[in-house]
Amino acid sequence: MPPTNDASVPTGKSYGRQLIEAFLVIALVLGLAVPLILFWTAWQQARLFSLSTAEELATILAEDARYALLVGSRPDAEALVDSLIKFPDLTHARLLDAEGRIVVAQSAVGPHAQANKAATVEAPVAADAQGRAPALDTRTPDRATALGRVILTVSLDRAASVARETAQASLLQIGGLMLLLGVAVVRLSLRMLTPLGTLVHHLGDPLGTAIPPAPSASPAEVHRLYAAVGAMRARLAENQRQLEAHAEELEAKVAARTQALRAARDAAEQANRAKTLFLANVSHELRTPLQAIILHARLLERQRSGPDSAPLAVILRASNQLLALIEQLLNLAKVESGHAIEVTYQRFALGPLLEEVVATLTPTLSRRNRLELKRPPADITLISDRGRLTQVLYNLVRNADKFTDGGVIQLTLEAGDAGEAVIQVIDQGVGIPPEERERIFEPFYQGVSGVAGSVSSGIGLGLWLSRRILEALGGNIRVRSAPGVGSCFRIALSVTPGGAVVPPAVPQPSDAVLAPADRSEPRGQRLLLAEDEESIRAPLALFLREAGFDVDACADGTAALALLDQRPNAYAGVILDHRMPGCQGLDILAHLRASATKTPPAVILTGDDRAPLQAAIARLGAHLMVKPVLPEQLIATIVRLIEQSAQADRSTPG
Repeated sequence: MPPTNDASVPTGKSYGRQLIEAFLVIALVLGLAVPLILFWTAWQQARLFSLSTAEELATILAEDARYALLVGSRPDAEALVDSLIKFPDLTHARLLDAEGRIVVAQSAVGPHAQANKAATVEAPVAADAQGRAPALDTRTPDRATALGRVILTVSLDRAASVARETAQASLLQIGGLMLLLGVAVVRLSLRMLTPLGTLVHHLGDPLGTAIPPAPSASPAEVHRLYAAVGAMRARLAENQRQLEAHAEELEAKVAARTQALRAARDAAEQANRAKTLFLANVSHELRTPLQAIILHARLLERQRSGPDSAPLAVILRASNQLLALIEQLLNLAKVESGHAIEVTYQRFALGPLLEEVVATLTPTLSRRNRLELKRPPADITLISDRGRLTQVLYNLVRNADKFTDGGVIQLTLEAGDAGEAVIQVIDQGVGIPPEERERIFEPFYQGVSGVAGSVSSGIGLGLWLSRRILEALGGNIRVRSAPGVGSCFRIALSVTPGGAVVPPAVPQPSDAVLAPADRSEPRGQRLLLAEDEESIRAPLALFLREAGFDVDACADGTAALALLDQRPNAYAGVILDHRMPGCQGLDILAHLRASATKTPPAVILTGDDRAPLQAAIARLGAHLMVKPVLPEQLIATIVRLIEQSAQADRSTPG
């Protein structure tokens, strides 16, 4: 057993100090109370004795003075008083006649002549014998029968001295008794405390060691305490042995369980990494065929017009819906696997972004609905994730289109309070009941059956995902709605969110506002298009050539890199798929940036929208477009990038 920590020991008084204090209190009480009691008792007894003696002497003097007063003999009276004044403790004696005149007055001579304490007694001198004279303070003699009075003054000093001597003697006796009692108690205490101190000293010894036995002269209680402590230490030693055995067994189990948990954690992390890689691959593999479907549907739409074009519009709309569902499911899988929604901050203008959203979604909306944009003349610049915000706006506008039949959908922008940008999506649809306004943001919730059953309501992830994205961006989304009137979804985003890490600014195509004189026609400008999927490469090359570009198309990264090495300054812009055989798009772009002093503007096409890839593309100064992309959007982007590059060349000195 380890020694007891001093900090845990109670800081009380020691037994010796408490014993001394107790003896001092007892001695003080007995030394004061007993002598005072004895003094008072002795004083009362001595005082009563002196007064009784004085009363008897007064009675005797009254009897003897009767004759002297009857015959009026003064000498006889003086002789009587002189003989009486010699008695001890009498200090004064007076004999008075019936009229109260002093016949004889005599005072004692010697040490008792002056008294500190005195008392007076009186006896009447009657014509006949009256018996014992009463004290002066009892009653006045009857003057009709009295010849006179005897008044004696007695000293009480001797009585007080006797009382003091009695008290002093008792004090000495009590002191001696207390001394003997103290010695006895000390000896008995030492017989108790010495073995107890030895016992306490050895309590810190290991439990396996034996405690020395108590001295034979110790009281029986000490021997019983030693025996109880010894038995307790034996039980503790056995318990400690069992605990150590259990601890060793538990440590072995914990080590084995820890090893198993480490293995499970490693397996889970490996599975999580595999899942993340799988999601990225699935995202790319799902978006790539969608890109081909959309491009070929657009080609067929251009070749046909009239009633025959309705099926193509259905294909385009279904493709966009399928893309939205794929994005929602992929994001749900990422969140459920423990991954936070990835965001990449950049600085961009909101006005061009909203125009791009309107231009992209207008062809995909119901023919009975109309999408309008309202924005202030002065644009609002925001630091946020452009791609994620675009995804939210797509979700909200498509959702408004589902629940609106023949109405206007408004997309508005305004500056809010406290440095916020406010975007609203307002529809004239069926509206939302008050009890459903919070539940619509739950995953897989599709609203009440009366509403959800009347439209194609999807899988119920769009609003949930939109709120999660906005929370990751430091913003919020609120809804106002009235059944039968419509709904308003309000997005509030801080213009400069706290903690946002903004990479070096890369001009976004939609952010550039160029003067008409600065715009150049793409006629004759050469582009390099590298895309390994023939179903995507061929229609994209066709759309680009129809827009006025000369296009060199290749099917893998190795061929694209060879073309760039052969003709480094021949291309006004390059469009690269990220995942290609031979060499990936980022590797080609990094090679260009490292080998050439001036590189053409580049667009990276990919179905992988993870934040690390976005950051890598931004560092290389390229523009990311996530598949599927519309051909008009791609053409507008590459045109603006080329115009920005040309404007930058003209503004550079030399």
